[in-house]
Amino acid sequence: MLTPLGRLDKYAASENIFNRQMVARSLLDTLREVCDDERDCIAVLERISRLADDSEPTVRAELMEQVPHIALFCQENRPSIPYAFSKFLLPIVVRYLADQNNQVRKTSQAALLALLEQELIERFDVETKVCPVLIELTAPDSNDDVKTEAVAIMCKMAPMVGKDITERLILPRFCEMCCDCRMFHVRKVCAANFGDICSVVGQQATEEMLLPRFFQLCSDNVWGVRKACAECFMAVSCATCQEIRRTKLSALFINLISDPSRWVRQAAFQSLGPFISTFANPSSSGQYFKEESKSSEEMSVENKNRTRDQEAPEDVQVRPEDTPSDLSVSNSSVILENTMEDHAAEASGKPLGEISVPLDSSLLCTLSSESHQEAASNENDKKPGNYKSMLRPEVGTTSQDSALLDQELYNSFHFWRTPLPEIDLDIELEQNSGGKPSPEGPEEESEGPVPSSPNITMATRKELEEMIENLEPHIDDPDVK
Repeated sequence: MLTPLGRLDKYAASENIFNRQMVARSLLDTLREVCDDERDCIAVLERISRLADDSEPTVRAELMEQVPHIALFCQENRPSIPYAFSKFLLPIVVRYLADQNNQVRKTSQAALLALLEQELIERFDVETKVCPVLIELTAPDSNDDVKTEAVAIMCKMAPMVGKDITERLILPRFCEMCCDCRMFHVRKVCAANFGDICSVVGQQATEEMLLPRFFQLCSDNVWGVRKACAECFMAVSCATCQEIRRTKLSALFINLISDPSRWVRQAAFQSLGPFISTFANPSSSGQYFKEESKSSEEMSVENKNRTRDQEAPEDVQVRPEDTPSDLSVSNSSVILENTMEDHAAEASGKPLGEISVPLDSSLLCTLSSESHQEAASNENDKKPGNYKSMLRPEVGTTSQDSALLDQELYNSFHFWRTPLPEIDLDIELEQNSGGKPSPEGPEEESEGPVPSSPNITMATRKELEEMIENLEPHIDDPDVK
């Protein structure tokens, strides 16, 4: 019966490629079997270093896919195998970044980003082992494909390593790559990731070092580079001050909108709205950008204060002179849509000037103040089948008892739509039938099939009209006469 180490040695020395691939896949299981013995763990890690020198690209790629999982295991069992990742695994990842095989390089790049994202690489190792290799790979005499991939890795790892390392180690080489005259692919990668670099290094470094490079990229002779600049324009604008946006970036963006290439113009128009939003005043728009100089506690306190200010309703007094002259308390019909029904004051007992309505609650709809429509509506309220009597609940006495939650106000359908006018169906039917009410009210009809009388209600008049219409076919009948 072979031990885990014996089985590992047997298949790692096999001439069969699939056996060596199987060894790479089973490295994590082997480490779990021998994790209690520190010597056996170190022996497995040494065999990983030998397996990394395999001549078959598929074996190297398979090994690199297992490195993040092995690194996580080493981190969890750090007391048993201290510094295992930094000594045995990280050099393999960094070396594979310049591998001749494209699949191996892609796998190592993905593994490096995964390790940085999970914070498995020490800051010292990033400065001394990772960044120097990437800077070397972006040298002018480096391979074109390797250089392009290295620039992309540097841009993607910048938010993970922080502002200090990015400014000291990555930013100078990034500025050089933006001016690479020989490889437009490198310039395109720099333009596509320009916004990420600006957001990491902050406003000062952006305005002093990056903006001149950004202007060069926006006027590049390759339309793909200009298109990438248009797509990241908002992120660059967020990292600058308002004065730079107005004086420099606005004119630069106009050039992109009028670019000869329709692809650049399309990308610029898609970024137009986000770019305009960066000009908004935070005090009125509620849009805030993270400032590096503020601590997390200060940001949380400011967010709470802004939330409290936005949630507090702002009351506005309705003045009598702002209302129509013919509008009075007795004949006015104030209708509050859904969520505002319980917020109204007692209009019958208070003057109109004391009614206060929250601005951010719901929409207020009123009937026309014309006297004939008010009289008709008052007359229609007396009918038992009137739909208003079923839809209008009683007005609440206090606004505090009936205060709605902010979430309910926000989700209310009436909060978002424009107010709809209230239409009196009975008045519409009268106007369509030819009977137009006079200013004195519906009782005084100028013309109609029956004599007008102030004591006759609307229901009685309609019954008389229907009876007359039924008798019209029998007018010539002598018996009816």
